[in-house]
Amino acid sequence: MRIAGIFACALAAFLLCGTVFAQETAAPAASDAEMKAQLEKASADLGAAMRRIEELEAKVGAVCIQMDAANKDVSSLSGQMKTLEDQSRVTSAPPVAGCLTPYGYIKFDMIYDDTRSSGTDYTAFALPDTAKYGNDKYFSMTARQTRFGVNIAGPDVEGATSSGKIEIDFYAPASVENKPELMLRQAYWQLAYPNWSILAGQTWEVMSPLAPNSINYAYLALQGNAGYRKPMLRYERKDAVWGDKTLQTDLALVRGIGSSTFSTASLDDQASDAAWPVIEARAGLSFPTSVGRPMAFGISGHIGQEEYDETDLASGPEYMTYSGNLDWVVPISKAFDFTGEFFVGRNMDAYTGGIGQGVNTDLGKPIDAIGGWGQLAYHPDAKWYFSVGAGIDDPDNADLSANFNRACNAVYFANTMYNINARTRVGVEVSFQDTQYVYVGADGDNVRVQGSLQYNF
Repeated sequence: MRIAGIFACALAAFLLCGTVFAQETAAPAASDAEMKAQLEKASADLGAAMRRIEELEAKVGAVCIQMDAANKDVSSLSGQMKTLEDQSRVTSAPPVAGCLTPYGYIKFDMIYDDTRSSGTDYTAFALPDTAKYGNDKYFSMTARQTRFGVNIAGPDVEGATSSGKIEIDFYAPASVENKPELMLRQAYWQLAYPNWSILAGQTWEVMSPLAPNSINYAYLALQGNAGYRKPMLRYERKDAVWGDKTLQTDLALVRGIGSSTFSTASLDDQASDAAWPVIEARAGLSFPTSVGRPMAFGISGHIGQEEYDETDLASGPEYMTYSGNLDWVVPISKAFDFTGEFFVGRNMDAYTGGIGQGVNTDLGKPIDAIGGWGQLAYHPDAKWYFSVGAGIDDPDNADLSANFNRACNAVYFANTMYNINARTRVGVEVSFQDTQYVYVGADGDNVRVQGSLQYNF
């Protein structure tokens, strides 16, 4: 602070000298009396300035004292906060789930079939054109596909994020249409690190992971689209390879289902009786394209075993179940995509293959099948979506008999969807099913027209 005072004195002296010099220049003939008066006035001004500087120094000193005290208080508070933080690391329990985010939609469908098919609100194959089923038209309205789910954000665990999902709809078997029952679709917990994750629970299978954009609830199941949802323990990893490409690998232990996916058989079925899980794996490569959406190709498969007991107490014959699968997503342009899958396998009823036929117990042999689907989609803007596609599921006829008689099932479909706004969508789909039979004497075909209104939330 003294340096400031000295500087002020020097400045005042400089100004005084400057004033005197200016006056001498302007009036060189000034008298001694006038010079003395000017010096006295300048001295008085300098004394007043010095007194003002001393007052400012006193005030600044007081502020410095207050700041020193405040710094001591802040240091003390920081120490207390650090102590509390250290104690919290030792005594506090880990945080519980962060938040729940609901999602889903309300979906209303109107359905017309020109003959009877395997389902009512959904359809997988046409029934044979016999006296019992031929030309038996059908009309339905339903809201059973309405879906509700919750995404769960959990706490971080040793550098990983944890999360979960619970998802249901109303497609459990029901005796009355307007009293449907809840069906669990997905329920799992996931622990994700930067490039790998572990999942435990029920979700979509690793094999054949894609699905067409179809209004029909059956999503081409038993018509060429293999794979369903099952309980599993899954490992997933993503790695950057060859520059801008991503390699995703999945390996899962899956709870096998011995009966057809769409049946209501006992939970204690042939797959659980085999006493070991199904193994599923997939490797997929994706890479960016000039149209802004990635291109992806995958190869996958499964292998497992089922045991068919001849009595409730005795062990019966065992049959393998396995498949090899391909999947692809090809962006053709900014508005066109081509998507599809292919499978070949054995005993595929629980994997929506073989038209729901796995083991022919009449012949004592598993049923081989081959199939796939493809869809060409056109989406010119955010409002409109158009697509055409086809699927086929073709069991080996040599493995069929009178009670296992669905020989081939093909479907051809076209649909359009329009987004009224960000949450509301309407759509219409027309499909033709062609199902061939052996040992029946008639094949089946069905034209279905289905309209939908869907509100997302």
